[in-house]
Amino acid sequence: MTDASNASSGNPRNKWLLIGGVLFAILLVAGLAIALFSGRGPTETTERFLEAAQDRDRAAVRSLSCAKNVNSIAKVVEEDENLIEWKIISEKVSGDAADVIVSITLFENGSTGTSAGTFGLVKENGDWKVCDLRQ
Repeated sequence: MTDASNASSGNPRNKWLLIGGVLFAILLVAGLAIALFSGRGPTETTERFLEAAQDRDRAAVRSLSCAKNVNSIAKVVEEDENLIEWKIISEKVSGDAADVIVSITLFENGSTGTSAGTFGLVKENGDWKVCDLRQ
């Protein structure tokens, strides 16, 4: 008999292989859907936050900040008008908290300077939010 006739004749091994393949395909599709449609990760949120800060988009900065520190974070960003560029160095996630280390170049006192900073993020209602800015 051919493999096709074995599967249709009720061979238990073939049935389990078929069931396993179907389950694998379902899990793969579900995983991709979750990855595509769930919120952005800490690095992407930090990128969006920095873009909003550079563009002076106060509403976006506030929407990307955690509820607990939204006012203090917005104030720091409003006072810093000299963001030139940045580069994400690393991301470390631990449950619903994350640290994203960023190299930031600012224009201050007539010259440019680059330093590393850490963006502390927390997950609020399923979305990553910037909650702490440290050097």
